[in-house]
Amino acid sequence: MKKGFTLIELLIVMAIISALLGIAAPVGLNAVTKAKAVQVAANVKTLSNAVIQAFLVYDTNYFSAIDNNENINEETKSKLRIQKLFKDRFIDADISNKGYEIRFSDGLYKVYYIGNDVQYFVVLSVYSGMKLDNHGMYVEVPKS
Repeated sequence: MKKGFTLIELLIVMAIISALLGIAAPVGLNAVTKAKAVQVAANVKTLSNAVIQAFLVYDTNYFSAIDNNENINEETKSKLRIQKLFKDRFIDADISNKGYEIRFSDGLYKVYYIGNDVQYFVVLSVYSGMKLDNHGMYVEVPKS
């Protein structure tokens, strides 16, 4: 009598392993996406707190040199705002090229994350008179 497995036994084992992987893979991918969304939300919160702290230290004209420059577009201004926060040590890393933006509209500075890897569009509005008592608005909207 030969020792070993028959082709049928190997195929059955492979089918069972494939079925288990088919069930586990989406769960694992979903966990990675949720973890990235949590990281994005934390970075947005950190950026918004940095803006508030900058306003408290430098008054409401912290971004005025950037905001008043009409020779650059809003996307570039957004990156310059983040770089200024990093340069002045309000944040630990320059994340201006990682999907984060600080835009100014309707009298509010709005902190965004726009990326393909997370299914969320996160906005935190910060106004210049805001104190550290957390009156900002935090919204998550599924990305379309």
